[in-house]
Amino acid sequence: MGYTEQDAMAELADMDMADEAAEAHYREMFGDEVTANELNAYAMWLYPGLQAAEALNKSAPRAAICGALAGMPNYMIDSERDEHLELPGVSMLEAITPPLGDPAWGSYGRPKTLFHHLHRMEGNDRKGRPVDLIETGYYPSEPDAVGKVMKTHKLTRTGILYAHIHGYASKDDVARYWRHDAQGLDVPATNHHYLALVGQEPPPDDSIYQYETAGSAVWGLLDFLKREDLTVPERYRQVSGSRLSKALQHVYANEPAEAMKLLAREDQERLCADVLIHSRVDNVKVREDLVDGLMKKDVTYAQRVHKLVEAHQSAHPNSPSDQVIGEMICRAVWTVIRRVMDFRMADGYENEWGHTVDLEVEPLTRQRLDKALAKIEALKWELSEEAAEERAADDYAELQGEVMRGS
Repeated sequence: MGYTEQDAMAELADMDMADEAAEAHYREMFGDEVTANELNAYAMWLYPGLQAAEALNKSAPRAAICGALAGMPNYMIDSERDEHLELPGVSMLEAITPPLGDPAWGSYGRPKTLFHHLHRMEGNDRKGRPVDLIETGYYPSEPDAVGKVMKTHKLTRTGILYAHIHGYASKDDVARYWRHDAQGLDVPATNHHYLALVGQEPPPDDSIYQYETAGSAVWGLLDFLKREDLTVPERYRQVSGSRLSKALQHVYANEPAEAMKLLAREDQERLCADVLIHSRVDNVKVREDLVDGLMKKDVTYAQRVHKLVEAHQSAHPNSPSDQVIGEMICRAVWTVIRRVMDFRMADGYENEWGHTVDLEVEPLTRQRLDKALAKIEALKWELSEEAAEERAADDYAELQGEVMRGS
């Protein structure tokens, strides 16, 4: 019969499927920001940064700082740009990073000063190995200029990939950084601490139900629960509507001990640790032992809240600790309720693809990058004219063989 129109249509359909497979593969690998035409340039830019970022050990303060800078305008602290805020250099860094008590700082908590961490994040470490997570700019720009002053602290390519590897930046965030780095694209701020400083949004959660004490700008737990990730609703996935409704009633009635029952155990432990940090319990081992004691089964919720109030009052004798702790607990519960309801109202929850929380998102690695590029090259070959000519030649040879066998 030879090569028919149906054969041509089938081949075109196969090519379309291969094209779609290639598209889906590099979307999964690189996110939605990079186009097919940009893939090679992006991969060449990406590879050395991944290699450098993966060579660095995990440091909670470094990761938190990189995450904060990833949300700044054009990824940097600029003392000239923000002169009106009167927060130059490290002072600005102190203001835009997670607050005291936030789990982002790791088991040892937020450092008393970030100056030394910032200094060690540029250039090389003490053994001469490159770190290069940030770069510092000066004015005047000449290195040996008299009277030069520090002007900027900017996240580097290695820095944005370090933030990505440790969960502080998405694949699309990395691609936007590439556009900024390679094409000069201006990137607006997303760091909510910075946005609050410049008046672009109110401090988060500071006036829920006309509460009067400080919210997530002070309490690390609240800042942690508000982050744009899927871990909070995942922990509360099986909570019934009835429990959510009862918890909301307790929040509205200002009953923190009853409202606290909604929180998962790990969030209750974080809450207790946050209060103890603000109660000046600085020793990590002592703090962990106190949290273990507070979480024992024979300690009621009312007793737990009472002990937290007592701990805070002992460190802040002039503070309305009962109100401070009660409002913090109710804010935490309200944040969870809101996040869970946002999660449950998501479009496409029961479609064939499932909910986004069920999709595992792997960070970029050099190994995954190598495999992705090899797979894409193979697919590009399948779609090329040379491959089509080879298939046509094979089909012709097979046809000739059939003719010879028939004669």
